[in-house]
Amino acid sequence: MDLIDERLNKIEGIIKDDSFRMKKGLGNEFGYYIFDYDPRDELKIRQYIKFLKKRSIKIPITLLKLLNLIYIISLLKYSKRTAI
Repeated sequence: MDLIDERLNKIEGIIKDDSFRMKKGLGNEFGYYIFDYDPRDELKIRQYIKFLKKRSIKIPITLLKLLNLIYIISLLKYSKRTAI
């Protein structure tokens, strides 16, 4: 098993953990988990995300929202350039 597979197999447990769902250790923020990975694993990550979304229907995961940070950062940079 690859290291990326081992890391992916831990995500669901992290999301379901009570301390994650109850936001313990955070300053009343929403719970989040940043998963960094090698770009060469992108297709494997996308497949796992589809699997996790389907599974979240069967197994209650409070709210699963996936954010592409690179896309968000590029939008912020673009909006700063056009605001001037």
